[in-house]
Amino acid sequence: MSEPNDVTGMPGEGPPPAAPVPPAAAPPGPPLAPEQPEAPRPRGHAAVNWGVALIVIGGLLLVNQFVPGFGVWRFWPLIIVALGVRQLFRRTARGWDAKEAADGLVTIGFGLVLQAQMLGVIGWNVWLNLLRLWPLLLVVIGVDLIGKGIRATWLRVLSSLLVLAGLAYGVLVLTPTTGWPPMLWTGGEVESFDFEAEHEAGIRSGEATIEAGVGTLDVLAGDELVTARGRSPFAPEFDVRTTDSSAEVRVGTGSGVWIPSGGDAGLEVALDRDVEWDLTIETGVSSYDADLRDLALTGLSVQAGVSRGIVTLGEAGAAGLRTGVPAKIEIGVSSITIKVPEGESVRVSASTGLTDVSMRGGWDRSDDGDTRVWESDGFSGRGAYWDIALTAGIGSVTVEYY
Repeated sequence: MSEPNDVTGMPGEGPPPAAPVPPAAAPPGPPLAPEQPEAPRPRGHAAVNWGVALIVIGGLLLVNQFVPGFGVWRFWPLIIVALGVRQLFRRTARGWDAKEAADGLVTIGFGLVLQAQMLGVIGWNVWLNLLRLWPLLLVVIGVDLIGKGIRATWLRVLSSLLVLAGLAYGVLVLTPTTGWPPMLWTGGEVESFDFEAEHEAGIRSGEATIEAGVGTLDVLAGDELVTARGRSPFAPEFDVRTTDSSAEVRVGTGSGVWIPSGGDAGLEVALDRDVEWDLTIETGVSSYDADLRDLALTGLSVQAGVSRGIVTLGEAGAAGLRTGVPAKIEIGVSSITIKVPEGESVRVSASTGLTDVSMRGGWDRSDDGDTRVWESDGFSGRGAYWDIALTAGIGSVTVEYY
């Protein structure tokens, strides 16, 4: 007989499955807190910034609606000033940053210079004067590099302050301003003026400087030595000095910052057609029309800030010159149309930034490095010709025949 099977189950089947092992007990301790969603990032500062920006923009636009001639667009550099203020008080993860604050002061400084130019307080030639200080840039970079190398924040701050000092020197010392203090505010009341210096037969040559910070400007030929009439919110300037054969003339609408409250400002100047003039025209925030076709010019300089203008030239040899007659034209944020006589020899050399130059008619182009050069059809440099040197920032330039 066979032995009985010790394993419970049916004959031929395997061993029964082992009993399940209960899970180990969790170690004692506080229960895990449920995972919390990430807190949203605060938006309070951004809302305040946008709110302040909207208040400023809305306020300026409102004033522009009810104050004729206010010209809200003249205050766009305040955006740069606002960015500088924000940079001045910006706080980083490490707290207040002195270098960041110093850079903010530099940004504010550049914004204020641009704002002064927009308001006609200083000329756009300030940037050309600042270029004379280019070695200071090497000093600034060197000081900043040393500050980084030895981790000296005060040296890096000093580099920014050197930039600010150079900007102040270029504006207040190298660039003539319209008086001290440089900003003279007026409510905008304009008054008429009328000046005249009679023709003198013995005067054959003269130097004339015409300044119009605001309003419109018209320059033309006349029969008297110089006449000036117009309307200005400032004390107009009329200074004529003569010798036996020459004259020195300075005419202007006066200086200051004009917040118009009524009336239009403008200046009309007529120069003696029988005198050979070395003429300088300086305009700020204005429009101008210089009809010089009946004047004998030995030289011309036009410096325009924020303006729109027309310059009409006559014969290059009207003053008896047998060489190039220099015409130096510098514009900031402007548009200008230069008209030259058909068949006259003209050379145009243009060094421009964000400026579109349109040459209408027949011109031969031959660039010289970064300078674009155009010469009129049949150009000859043997006799008298217009030698126009154009420097422009932002705007448009049109040169055409008439």
